[in-house]
Amino acid sequence: MDTYNEAIMLKYGEIALKGLNRFKFEDMLRQNIKKAFEEGSRRFEYVHQTKEGEPVPCEIVMVRVDYKGEHHVACYARDLRKEPK
Repeated sequence: MDTYNEAIMLKYGEIALKGLNRFKFEDMLRQNIKKAFEEGSRRFEYVHQTKEGEPVPCEIVMVRVDYKGEHHVACYARDLRKEPK
């Protein structure tokens, strides 16, 4: 995988979305992956949702990594519900 467009083609599994339809979510994801490729990293907050409908505020971190001469994006989500206030 050497372009962010190929990364978008990966299956998400069953993602429960809060406040965005699938197409808006994919567009937002595509834009952030592109920025991570261009700038080296990307950090933003997003509200996921459990199967039961509970909102899950998350910090999303995307980092461009080089592996065997190809660029990839590693993505991490951190649950912000247990963050100290």
